[in-house]
Amino acid sequence: MQSTEGQSTTRATGALYRPTMADQGFYDGAYGLKNQREARDLYTAWAATYDDELRALDYAQPQRAAAAMAEVLPDRSSNILDVGCGTGLAGRALHELGYTDLHGRDFSPEMLEQAAATGI
Repeated sequence: MQSTEGQSTTRATGALYRPTMADQGFYDGAYGLKNQREARDLYTAWAATYDDELRALDYAQPQRAAAAMAEVLPDRSSNILDVGCGTGLAGRALHELGYTDLHGRDFSPEMLEQAAATGI
């Protein structure tokens, strides 16, 4: 692969390749964390691109979890606390299903800022 300023072409096809956020290794890095400091550092660095990276990976867990919740908790006005909410992906999925009393907590202020920015 030849590289020029943030993009590359493969020798085999000549096709343009642009590194994605997944190439930064945040997702894979989350599985090798050894302690709370490493976790905080990773999620601090990842907060701004977290949603985009997971979207690129077709991450569907928030929607699956929300659908499962809807099966056992039909009252859409129920008070729900998402502990470890990150950027609020699960909260957004629940909101799309009509849940209105959603609260999130996370140890990463940067992730909480992203969640708050959604307005949900």
